[in-house]
Parts: sequence; structure tokens; C-alpha cells
Amino acid sequence: MNKWLLMAALAGLLLCRPFRASDVARLKPVEIIRVSQVPQGIRVETDTGDTGEGADLVQAFADLMQTASGDIFLETADSLLISPHAVELLPELTDYLRPGCNICVEMGQIDIKSVGAFLRIHEPGVTLQDHGAGETALPVLCVVDGRMYLVE
Repeated sequence: MNKWLLMAALAGLLLCRPFRASDVARLKPVEIIRVSQVPQGIRVETDTGDTGEGADLVQAFADLMQTASGDIFLETADSLLISPHAVELLPELTDYLRPGCNICVEMGQIDIKSVGAFLRIHEPGVTLQDHGAGETALPVLCVVDGRMYLVE
């Protein structure tokens, strides 16, 4: 009898849907994210083709979330490309990206859509967590004659 009562209670919980539903088709998982300084402030770009700009990091990420054609999912970001002038923002980026996100200092303009495959093979080796723990030597990603190089 208790078994039937338990099954009825579980069925009731499933039917009343206490969880917030989300449209999975709107999720846009991010693999690569770029943070750079521009004359207007900060620019945040993703490999999904979405961009946000603002006077500071908070405004740039808010703009990114508002203007995206779907729901940006930053928890999947594997790598962060950061311009040399934006390196001082790394402590603030821990509020937006997971600690295991790899960091590369970007020299020049690198195609964000093609860099993912390169960084999966040549992992930078320094994460946001490492940087927070005192690691100061950041790998540099550069392009020479159309080829990417990771200098550690």
C-alpha cells in the first residue's frame, strides 16, 4: 500500500511542474569568449556571433545577454581570449566564467570562430583559477602568415 501511495505522490509532483521550463532550442552554449577594450569601453564577443559593449564589464555582459538571439550559456566557455589592455579585468571575469576557463592573451585580431579547434589541440594551460592563485605568466596567442601560434 505504501508503494502505491509513494508512486501517486511522485506522479503528482511531476504533474504540477515545480521547475521553470526553458526552451532548449534558445540555448547558445559558448566555447570561446573574447574580452577587449574599445574606445567606448569594454567589448565582449562569443563564438556564437553575439557581442556586447558597455562602459565596464557589467554593462558589456548585460548588453551581450540582452542583444543575443537566444539564451547565452557562459558555463560552457572553455577559453578566454583577452586583449593585452584588458588583462586587468581578469579578477572581475571570475564572476562570469567558470574557474577552469583557459586564458590566452590575444595579439592581433584572431578569427573567434576558428580558434576553438586550435585551442582544443593546444591547450593554453593557465586558467582563471590559476591566475587568481597568483600565476602571472599568461600564454599569448598570435597569428603569423595566417597560422596561429601559442607562446607560453
